Amino acid sequence: MRATWKRRRLGDVAGVVATSKSLSDAARKLGVNVSSVSRWIKSGKVPAPTKLRVRQPTSNDEALTEPAPDVPWATGIRENYILSTTERKLVDMAEAAEILSRDLSARPETRLQAMNRFQSLVKQLNLEQEGSDGEVAPKDNVRKWPRPVA
Repeated sequence: MRATWKRRRLGDVAGVVATSKSLSDAARKLGVNVSSVSRWIKSGKVPAPTKLRVRQPTSNDEALTEPAPDVPWATGIRENYILSTTERKLVDMAEAAEILSRDLSARPETRLQAMNRFQSLVKQLNLEQEGSDGEVAPKDNVRKWPRPVA
């Protein structure tokens, strides 16, 4: 069957495209591939939808605009260590990875990747080990560069 006849048999394609919330939704309603709908619009066989569709923010987008929750680990590191610019960036990235790893709305594989990234960033920071009583090294603990890597 030729594509022209198929499009004609679908009925009011322009109306379906105009009332659908997206091209993929229109394609699903018509029972065709989204590339067909895009091709029809590009060739002028079907008028383009007139209303602009603005993407609604998802929960992850909203989380990015909100201030990040306080992470006690990162706060303790910033307060107790004298950090270089690079180390501060590493702490910021580790903090973001930890926040993402605890986000229950994220996909499980994303959370696992964030946990792995957090672990590798902490290892890359090569911080002093905590004492047996949980004390962290004092602020005057200036570390030499390059540090040994574990």
